[in-house]
Amino acid sequence: MDRIHKLVPEIATFASKLRHSLGCRVHVNLYCSLAKQQGFSCHYDLHEVFILQIDGQKEWQIFNDTFKYPLPIQKSDLFSPPDEQPYLNCVLKPGDILYIPRRHWHYAVALDQPSLHLTVGVHCKTGIDFLE
Repeated sequence: MDRIHKLVPEIATFASKLRHSLGCRVHVNLYCSLAKQQGFSCHYDLHEVFILQIDGQKEWQIFNDTFKYPLPIQKSDLFSPPDEQPYLNCVLKPGDILYIPRRHWHYAVALDQPSLHLTVGVHCKTGIDFLE
């Protein structure tokens, strides 16, 4: 569910306080994955990502960045994911938080039961933002 911060007052307050503290645009999405299912193919995001695990368990694979300074139009679906092994393989349980730096490839698979997590996207300024 994209932009759940616009629908749930408590999450709206959280996102607003985070935006005020960091000085960056923030959005929050909610993801529910069925047991033993991968939500998205391996991809990178153009913003910083924080995963807040709510229910169930999810195994995350995090890979190095392969494209140092992508422009907003250079989304990960235009490129091939890395061939190497992930530098981080971890299982998130309820209450766990995971930080995924922008441009780092990743994907996740729910374990033996459905999984529910919030993804907090933080849109920090980049060099191109300052040039513009």
